[in-house]
Amino acid sequence: MVTLRSLEDIRQFSRLPFSLRRYAGPVFLAIDSMPQGEVGPWERRLTKYYTECGCTLGAVFTFVGIGADLPLLLLGARSGWGLWGIPAVVGAALAIPLFAALMGKVLGISLGRIRLRLAAQTLITRLSQRNL
Repeated sequence: MVTLRSLEDIRQFSRLPFSLRRYAGPVFLAIDSMPQGEVGPWERRLTKYYTECGCTLGAVFTFVGIGADLPLLLLGARSGWGLWGIPAVVGAALAIPLFAALMGKVLGISLGRIRLRLAAQTLITRLSQRNL
């Protein structure tokens, strides 16, 4: 659980390294100048980006990798496979989706971090304008 009580808390929170974010739980806003009607949506938004693990994008990339395997398998079957062809095609057929999943996971986590920083900056700007 993370409780943010000031603009400086939000700034520091948005720059935490990923390793300190894992399994941290929900984000709570305890900022007096923030209208109650806006607290819930902002907490959900920040929590979503804070806990982003990249699984969704990793799954999408895995399916794309599996789709990329189909032409490889068809070309391998058409060429007659050969003695070393079967292990090579099977190895590539396993490696492509795994590599794609890893790339999707990394990209998903990176996008979550970027979105968290943008959301935090938007919130800081909105709260700063109210305090003027």
